[in-house]
Amino acid sequence: AAASWDWRGQQLSFVGLPPPALLGRVQFDNAATVLAAVECLHSRLPLNRAAIERGLRSVRLAGRFQIARRDADRGVDWILDVAHNPAAAQTLAANLAAREHRGRTIAVCGILADKDIGGVIAALRESIDIWIVAGVDGPRALSAQGLADAVRQAGVEVTHTASDVRYACEFARGTARSGDRIVVFGSFHTVGPALEWLTASDV
Repeated sequence: AAASWDWRGQQLSFVGLPPPALLGRVQFDNAATVLAAVECLHSRLPLNRAAIERGLRSVRLAGRFQIARRDADRGVDWILDVAHNPAAAQTLAANLAAREHRGRTIAVCGILADKDIGGVIAALRESIDIWIVAGVDGPRALSAQGLADAVRQAGVEVTHTASDVRYACEFARGTARSGDRIVVFGSFHTVGPALEWLTASDV
């Protein structure tokens, strides 16, 4: 990761800013967009450099490459990402590639029926070693079996099908070995229940 970065607008410029606390190279683009908005609003809402640095260092966004749990005893990381379209899945794949790890990548995947499932899976196919699909709740929900069929149509072998996210997470935990990471992705309807399960579980 960069130790510092610079931003130059039409009227304001900042040299040696701290990197954003959010993970992934795309976060520099996002931070630059925010600084452009800060510049536009500067006459009505002036922010000094110290406030901008505090914001960059402290920003958190649940469900966007969120390291939800580091199981130090077992050496397994849980990563949550609501990526539900091909562009977001490509960003997730890039973030996974940039993060060092020594084991397998296990996916818990739950995607709504109206999404481009094939495009999402294609973006992540090379990043995932074990695929666990889960049914999700909601009016646009897709059953676990329906999702498993769509994932297979995208050319990926499904290791396990779970009726809901909780059971998928339990299976993933039982499958994981030291050095593995578990990536839960596909929807807020997937990440939300997974975060609740992680909070309630002794993982």
